[in-house]
Amino acid sequence: MDKHKNSKAAVSCEHALKYLVEATQLKCKTAIDIYQDKDGMRTDDINALAGQRADKKGGDVWTSFYDKVKEVKDYHRRFSVNQGLPEVQNSEWFYQRALENDKTESLFSGEEDYGQRVDMHELFVTYLNLKKISTQRRNNFRAATYTRLKKKTVDLEPDDPEVDKTVEKEYHELDYIEWLKTFDQFHEISRYCKYGEKNYSEYLEGLISYLRGFLLRTQPLIDVTKLEQQFEKEFEERWGDKSIPGWQEATHKDKLFCMPTNKLFNKDVLKTHHEGGKNYKRKLAEMSLSRNVNFRMH
Repeated sequence: MDKHKNSKAAVSCEHALKYLVEATQLKCKTAIDIYQDKDGMRTDDINALAGQRADKKGGDVWTSFYDKVKEVKDYHRRFSVNQGLPEVQNSEWFYQRALENDKTESLFSGEEDYGQRVDMHELFVTYLNLKKISTQRRNNFRAATYTRLKKKTVDLEPDDPEVDKTVEKEYHELDYIEWLKTFDQFHEISRYCKYGEKNYSEYLEGLISYLRGFLLRTQPLIDVTKLEQQFEKEFEERWGDKSIPGWQEATHKDKLFCMPTNKLFNKDVLKTHHEGGKNYKRKLAEMSLSRNVNFRMH
């Protein structure tokens, strides 16, 4: 099997190798179990060949030997294959079994082309429907448009209708190819759009699930668990030295973060309005009470 001819052959070769590796591991495990003889069957067979009977009565070596020969013949008479010839499990046999177990055809969508491309349209649609992020994307475009127009018209105000008119005319929603180029740039997304957002967390879980599955389908021999452990270790180190882009400062230290209600805002005016509400005042009172109780206990 030449795995360099095309993408299907490459993936099929990987899966065939995985099948052979797993088959080898299974046979090794079976051999170990036999030699460990936890069920005592190997010992019984050895004793039987030596003429020792399970009922402790004396036996004859030759009688036991011919009984075992008869047992083997009876087995092959009842379960014969290949017109009575014993099945030979040589390298060719394993090669054919590996090919028979190849399920590459059903592992990939047409878009994925046997692992040459990803098929993440569903995740892309999910991303487009994340309201806070889509709103931020449009607001960023509006801000850039205002800056550009102001260079031509110095006295242009931010709320000038001309700005909105230009935005309506020129703004285009993110397309699939653009998203594929930038979907892993998580630090580019404002923390306000991510913090405490269940929909965003579900989107990330979907990304992880797809990419993990895609890796296993295209490279089945890879040790994903070990790879994830390496990533986890690297993440913890980078988190500890605050070198992860966009997360150099803790959320609770952000001036727009509201501790009592655990909410993050993107504008001072929104935070101020929130702090005037009943829910905020109730949460603030509960927090103060909790602190007083803890102080007295200590």
